[in-house]
Amino acid sequence: MPSSVANLKFLGRLHLSKNNFSGAVPSELGHLLYLKLLDLSVNSLDGVIPPSLSLCRHLENISLQSNRLQGEIPHELGSLHNLKLGNLTSLVFLDLQKNRLTGGIPESIGNLNVLELLDLSNNNLTGEIPSSIGNLSVNLKYIDMKFNNITGKIPEEIAKLVNLKGLVLDNNHLEGAIPRTLGELKELNVLYLEMNDLSGPIPPTIGNLTKLKHTSSSGNNLLLQGIIPSTFIGCPLYRILSELFLINTFSNYQFILQNNVLTGNLPIEVGNLKNLGVLDFSNNQISGEIPGSFGECQIMQYLNASHNNFYGTIPLAVEQMKGLLLIDLSYNNLSGGIPEFLENMKGLDFKALIFEFMPNGNLEQWLHQPIDGDAQYNVMDLVRSLDISIDVAFALEYLHETKPLPIIHCDLKPSNILLDHDMVAHVGDFGLARFYHEDSNDNVEKSSAWAEMRGTTGYAAPEYGLGNEVSTNGDIYSYGILLLEIFTRKRPTDSKFSEDFSLHNYVRMAVPDQVDNIVDQHLLQVTEDSELKLSDCDEIRDTRIACITSVLRVGLSCSTQTPTERPKIGDALKELQAIRDRFHRDSIQEEGLRY
Repeated sequence: MPSSVANLKFLGRLHLSKNNFSGAVPSELGHLLYLKLLDLSVNSLDGVIPPSLSLCRHLENISLQSNRLQGEIPHELGSLHNLKLGNLTSLVFLDLQKNRLTGGIPESIGNLNVLELLDLSNNNLTGEIPSSIGNLSVNLKYIDMKFNNITGKIPEEIAKLVNLKGLVLDNNHLEGAIPRTLGELKELNVLYLEMNDLSGPIPPTIGNLTKLKHTSSSGNNLLLQGIIPSTFIGCPLYRILSELFLINTFSNYQFILQNNVLTGNLPIEVGNLKNLGVLDFSNNQISGEIPGSFGECQIMQYLNASHNNFYGTIPLAVEQMKGLLLIDLSYNNLSGGIPEFLENMKGLDFKALIFEFMPNGNLEQWLHQPIDGDAQYNVMDLVRSLDISIDVAFALEYLHETKPLPIIHCDLKPSNILLDHDMVAHVGDFGLARFYHEDSNDNVEKSSAWAEMRGTTGYAAPEYGLGNEVSTNGDIYSYGILLLEIFTRKRPTDSKFSEDFSLHNYVRMAVPDQVDNIVDQHLLQVTEDSELKLSDCDEIRDTRIACITSVLRVGLSCSTQTPTERPKIGDALKELQAIRDRFHRDSIQEEGLRY
């Protein structure tokens, strides 16, 4: 990026995002004394953020997201009073997400007293959140610090930001209790605290957040303990008047408490969640009977109560949950049979109702975990690999074709593929699932500065890392990576892969001529038979390589970088079925070679 741009002394706006600029951010930009907007996002800029930017006293918006910037956040930025990042006191918008920034968050950040958006997510920031954050503007709407290495407690001073709408602190190392003062943030729409080291009970004051629409405190190393407060369940947050929702429309309100150590009974007030679409309190220690008041939740579409200690039978009132599409009550102590009415519920995917223990575990175990600590691994033959791939495609097609709103799984990976007694694959763990609104006006979901990371590293679609909203195309990408993993037996996070050399590229370079060098060799093994000639064995091997090559091409097509170039899951399914049919025909001919 040329430093000569600093010669434009009266420049007010510099917008150079989404180019291929590399190198350092010129320190000479500090000479642009009239600059109000600086947008260098989505480039390949590296080096440090120049402290000289603090000289641009009129700066209101800085966006440096999605570069390769590193080093610490300059404390001098605290002087930008218009930027509201210290000395930049005019600063209104500060977006430094998706870089490689290190060090702590400067105390001077509290000087940015007109800031409305602060996004420091997806960096390598350490240290504690400074208490001075409470000195930021009362007009501050969004704070996003997810995916860093931030430690310490959530400062109670955040409660001073009374107009805050979004607080995203997930995937850090925050510890201690959730501050009771968070209940004072009455405008809060989004609260994500998952994947930290938080402990103690969920404060009942959270029930005061009447505008909260998206919240998750899951994955806190199983340290969150205590009984779910009935005041939380019954708070006005979930009591939007039913007439606001037309028949067959979906409320995008979600309540996610998975992966904690919540105990006690589920409060009967759960029936007050009449506008809730997603309820997930899986992987806890909740006991007692499933409340019959669930029947009042008639627009709920996804219910996950798996991995708890519920006992008794499934209440008949569940039949009244007319909007239910997915239900998971597995791994409890429920008695009695599967109620007949569940089979007759319109729209309910019965395969997603997993009561029985899955005796064959999950696909992750079959692909990558040794048997009983031995060096030997489970053997997946070619037919079984094809069948599992097609089972998953069937499940994904069902989710994407669900009416009136498609369901996006958001976390498709081997550990979420469960295998029953007959090795039929079931897609599980819908903890990140979302219902797709094509015409959504939800700014929190649509904004590039606020699109949260979806899924697991290696499987999540690359466009999610650029701030794009979730879509069915993202699931297609994950499915493509899953296909490549099944047939190569290599994780996308394998140490041999990097940002510039992925599993997709590894397979693409091998197709079609080097496929036999990259695939799981178990898939090519021919059963020893003294009646078979060497030439016949070679022919069988070639048939299998041809089949696998066709499957890998489907996987490559699904995992291409550009979302719009990926096939629909239904098209991928048809292609895989055709590949399996051809292979079965060829297998019959193989049998003929033995006689």
